Amino acid sequence: MTELEFFSNKNLLVPVAHHDDIEFMFGGLIARITKEKISANIKFAVFCDRFLNTGEEISLVHQQQKNALKILGVDLPDITNFGYRARFLNQYEDEIRIKLRELHKEFNCDIILTHNRHDLNQDHACLALQTHRALKGVTNISGEILNTGAHLQKNFFIRLSEEDLTLKF
Repeated sequence: MTELEFFSNKNLLVPVAHHDDIEFMFGGLIARITKEKISANIKFAVFCDRFLNTGEEISLVHQQQKNALKILGVDLPDITNFGYRARFLNQYEDEIRIKLRELHKEFNCDIILTHNRHDLNQDHACLALQTHRALKGVTNISGEILNTGAHLQKNFFIRLSEEDLTLKF
C-alpha cells in the first residue's frame, strides 16, 4: 500500500479554524490526492471568519479560499463556513461538537484532517480537542502549522514533490 492509497475511497472531513489553515497544513496532501486522481471525497469546514476581528471582506475571503483550493486541484470544493469569531472559538465548544457530529452524520467521514491538540493557537487547539471529543472512533490525522506547532511530534509523513510544494505556496 502506498501512502496515498490509505486515502483511496474514503470520505475526508477537513475541519479547520481559519480559511488559510487548509493550505498551510494539508495543501500538499490535497494537491497530491487530486493530481494522482485518488478517489477520495473531501469536505471542508471552516469554523472562524477573521472579518469579525480584521474587517476583511468576507465574500472576498470565501472567493480566495475557493481559488486556493482550485489551484490545489479541487474544482468544486464542498466548503461549510460557520462564521465564528477568530480567537473566541473556545466560547462555543458545545456548539462545535454538535456541528462536528452533524457533519459526520451528513458526510459519514472515514478520516479527519485537522489541527493538533497541542497547537499554540487557541482556535486550533480548541477545534482539535472538540474534534477528538465529538468524533471518537474516526481516524484523525493532525496537521501542523510551523509558527504555532513548534513542539508537536511528527509521526505521519506524506512525500511532496517540488511541484506539490509550489502549488501549496
